[in-house]
Amino acid sequence: MVANSTPRILLIEDNELISRWMLVQLGKLGYQLHALESAELALQHLQHHAADLVLLDINLPGMSGMELLNRLRQDYSILALPIIMVTAEEDVGQIITALHSGANDYIIKPINPDVADARIRTQLTLKHYATLKDEAIRFASHDLKKPLLLMEDMLGQLAGELKHTPADVTECTDLTSLMQQTLTQMGGIVQGFLQQNTRLSQSSLQEKLDLNRLVNDVMRSNSRYAEQKQIQLQTSLTDPLPLIQANVFQIRQVIDNLLGNALKFSPAGSTTRLLTSRDGDYIKFSVQDTGPGLREDDFPKLFVHGARLSNQPTGQETSSGIGLALCKEFVLQMSGDIGAVNNPENGATFWFRLPATPVYR
Repeated sequence: MVANSTPRILLIEDNELISRWMLVQLGKLGYQLHALESAELALQHLQHHAADLVLLDINLPGMSGMELLNRLRQDYSILALPIIMVTAEEDVGQIITALHSGANDYIIKPINPDVADARIRTQLTLKHYATLKDEAIRFASHDLKKPLLLMEDMLGQLAGELKHTPADVTECTDLTSLMQQTLTQMGGIVQGFLQQNTRLSQSSLQEKLDLNRLVNDVMRSNSRYAEQKQIQLQTSLTDPLPLIQANVFQIRQVIDNLLGNALKFSPAGSTTRLLTSRDGDYIKFSVQDTGPGLREDDFPKLFVHGARLSNQPTGQETSSGIGLALCKEFVLQMSGDIGAVNNPENGATFWFRLPATPVYR
């Protein structure tokens, strides 16, 4: 299930006693339930409120549970909105029909709370990983754009340099070196994306990493972008630091997105600082900019999928609202946390921290 969230379950049951009993039993298991007694009310509710899963009684007055199932499957896939049918034991034929019509699973009344819990959690987990995979695809596409644009710009400058007689060999060498670094970065994104979509476990993709080295690598890959926007990059890295146990693809993407956002929303002539430090049993990374900072109504939208903040990119760059949400997802998967604060004078600081390993380099 999604980390740090309470699953929202819509229960559609016309028998008041059964409904109240299910609310009590499933509420004890940590679910947020909302009960309705008819299919018509359920359709109205879903027009204005999101649900993570639906528990649907097959036998409802008026529009039946089967009719509602068919209606919902016109708008929601089996992964977007899991639907578990609730039915009496003798309704075997209806259960089979419901499963063929797009029901994810079924439970028998009177429900066994442990069985219901296991089946609900299975469907919520499948939904979560399907959502994560879709976001990872969008995220990788989003992150591949910047290296490609940088390479296009570098190639253009290289072509211009080569037209000079004699050519400035030093400048050409620097540009080709940066092109190679950018290509390596893009290759890492592609490789990490492919690993994310294999059956390898999360732990098998993690290794002990030097956060300072990653920060320096990401800073070098963004140096040209900062130069184009006339933004100065500075570092303040605590050394030595304990290693962190992390997925190198994911943590690099988090650092790159936090730095990329700072550059994207900062004005020319400003300074962006990258910092690492010890924070108790954690290693902390921060990106501190001197831009406009965040408005109060921005904070509830931070790290929310698809949310757009009030600030606009200063160089006409695009902003999809994808990056910060998946950064949070990645950091939570590695047992860390992430956040943002406004600086005392101007600008904002985005940070994350991960557990430190007791081994020093």
